[in-house]
Amino acid sequence: MTERYYAPDYRKNEVSAIIKALDQGYCVSVVGPPSIGKSNLLKFLDQERLSLSDPNSPWMQYAPSAMHKGRLVCVSIDPNALLPALPAAKGDIASGAWPGFELITHRTTITPQLYPTFTATQRAGDTDLVREIARMQERFENAHPDLTDFEDHLHAHLALRHLENILNAALTSHRIQEDLIRIVYFMDEFERLLDTMPDYFFVSLR
Repeated sequence: MTERYYAPDYRKNEVSAIIKALDQGYCVSVVGPPSIGKSNLLKFLDQERLSLSDPNSPWMQYAPSAMHKGRLVCVSIDPNALLPALPAAKGDIASGAWPGFELITHRTTITPQLYPTFTATQRAGDTDLVREIARMQERFENAHPDLTDFEDHLHAHLALRHLENILNAALTSHRIQEDLIRIVYFMDEFERLLDTMPDYFFVSLR
């Protein structure tokens, strides 16, 4: 399937407004009638398609705080990829929320920009830093397998902790190497998440 072509100035007003708001730490909702192009707008902003180092990238043009607060790393969440809720007793909110945490954890751990890597080559002799990054890599790599370990009867209840651990690993590994990042989650078809996930899921994400 041929990838859609987007002009560099595609929906410039909306794109700049979204990124500027995210750069200032705000949440953003893209609202409109069906088939008006909301999903295409999010696809245009997809960082798997756009190079963060490209000076023409909207993520470079409209996020001035990236220089001192850290660049924005976007993770796209598609509710169509949600797995079924875990079988559990009626009213078990952890089992009901598990698909949401599983999806976010999976998407986070496969986002290359978030993987804890050793980039401070000038500190190659710092064995403590090397070991610390290695520990974070292990935490990152084990999060999703642990979350989907169905022999562990607590895995549904610990889903939020697994997500917290990988976010901490990603942010800390960059911070201690003086390469700050900020993580943004794009949730397409948000109404499906609202219909599917219990309130606990959204309260936890806050």
